[in-house]
Amino acid sequence: MYTVSTRPGTSRIRTVLSGRLSVLFWFLVASIAVPVVVPDGPIVRVIMGVALFVLMLSGLNAISRHRHVFHVGIALAVPTVALNLFGLATSNLPLYTVSQFLYLVFFVYLAFQILRWTLNQVDIPGRR
Repeated sequence: MYTVSTRPGTSRIRTVLSGRLSVLFWFLVASIAVPVVVPDGPIVRVIMGVALFVLMLSGLNAISRHRHVFHVGIALAVPTVALNLFGLATSNLPLYTVSQFLYLVFFVYLAFQILRWTLNQVDIPGRR
C-alpha cells in the first residue's frame, strides 16, 4: 500500500493538491463532469472551449521542462481553440470538425509528453 508522505504541519489534501499534475487532473475531472451536469447550449460550448484552453495550458505547464515542448504545445493549442471558437460562433461544421481533430492531436502530444516525463523520473517525488 502506498501512502502520501506529508511534511510536518501540512495536511494530506494540501499535499495531493500541490503536485505538478494536480491542476491538470482537476481540470480533466471538471471537463468530463461539467458537460454531464450542465445542459448543452451555445454559451456552454464557448465556456467549455475556454475551459479546454485553460486545461491545455495547465497540461503544458505540468510537462514543459524544456522550452521547445512548451512552444510546440502552444503552436498546437492556439489554432485549435481559435478554430473551435470560430467554428462555434459561425456554426461552421468543417472548421469545428478540424478543431476537434486538432484537440485530439494536442492531447495525444500531451499524453506522450506526460508518459515521457513519467518514465524519465528517477525517484518517486514525496517518497522517502
